[in-house]
Amino acid sequence: MITLILGEPDSGKSALAEKLVCKMASFLPDSCQKIYLATMIPYGKEGEERVQKHRRQREGKGFSTIECPGDLPQVKDEIQQHSPCICLLECMSNLVGNELQAHKEEGDDTILSIMMEELSLLSCSCTHLCIVSNEFPLMEEGYDEETIRYVQLVHRINEKLMNFCDKIYHYENGKWKELT
Repeated sequence: MITLILGEPDSGKSALAEKLVCKMASFLPDSCQKIYLATMIPYGKEGEERVQKHRRQREGKGFSTIECPGDLPQVKDEIQQHSPCICLLECMSNLVGNELQAHKEEGDDTILSIMMEELSLLSCSCTHLCIVSNEFPLMEEGYDEETIRYVQLVHRINEKLMNFCDKIYHYENGKWKELT
């Protein structure tokens, strides 16, 4: 099963995802591990504070953390060592930004295709996959060209994910809604 948690920044996506993963794990054998795939590269003090906030938030919940700022296939073997497992990918929008930086010269269609293929392979490596992703306004005053490209690519990936995932939780008007 693949679950998508989709919402604006600071809407409680991570807390909801952790809660859902812990609930899923409670229905599986004790040998099933919870893996947190951390995609954020912490730049500066604010980035480090965000990482620390998320570490404190999942403290005591039994997650093993795998740092995964890009190239999802590189962690496939490590995930399979923890099998059976539930993976929480936190978060897709960070991964998109990292991949854009790593592949600046590639076209967006190529990056989108690679990322979806990698997610498909990742989903085969775990019992359940829970993906967290941000939503941003497509056009916002002050966006430069690079930000516009990033926001549009995140939007396109989110659209693909909505077709790829079995369950979707979407944050709208201050509330979480289950779409599927």
